Amino acid sequence: MKKLLIFDMDDTLFETRSIPQSAIQGVLDLVRPLIDQQYSGETVEQILFDLWRHPFDQVAKTYAFGSDIHSGFVQAMQQADFNLDIQTFDDYPIVQALPHTKMLVTTGFLKLQQAKIQALALAPDFEEIHIDDILAPDRMYKKGIFTDILRRHPFEKSSVYVIGDNPRSELTAAKELQLVSIQIAKFGQERSKQADHFIESFKELEAIIG
Repeated sequence: MKKLLIFDMDDTLFETRSIPQSAIQGVLDLVRPLIDQQYSGETVEQILFDLWRHPFDQVAKTYAFGSDIHSGFVQAMQQADFNLDIQTFDDYPIVQALPHTKMLVTTGFLKLQQAKIQALALAPDFEEIHIDDILAPDRMYKKGIFTDILRRHPFEKSSVYVIGDNPRSELTAAKELQLVSIQIAKFGQERSKQADHFIESFKELEAIIG
């Protein structure tokens, strides 16, 4: 049976924390005065740390950012030049060798996600690459992107596998669309109720996919 594998990128194909804070320090320096106006003390440092490690939209929601911080951060991200020195996980060659149609769907700022894809040299490994741009006025989110892929490609839902780490994003979208959800947990995460399968290494994919 023809099969489609849809991969997330951050903390699925590479470790997000492997991006040094220096890579976005210029952005953090620009937005810090705005954060200082709304927060104080340890909260400021925690926000800056979270902005380095976590998706901006999640951080903005957690700390209830005002429009000034939101617009300031967006402007700084759009102006930044990202020169990233990052590598895929050691077991990524297993993904490259899988004899199935593979697509990449990742969420974040368009410019930063493009820089990651280029630094990791992912383009040759995927038939399609989609970025769920969090600033897009007509944002489709991952569920919308998955739906569009299924509309354009004749795969049975039971033969479409979504592989990622985030229960609130790709795994939930997969479950809602009745696709096979595979949670990869390389950092000791607990198994999500949204996951049909739970793996810690890509070595385990072959047994699931067949």
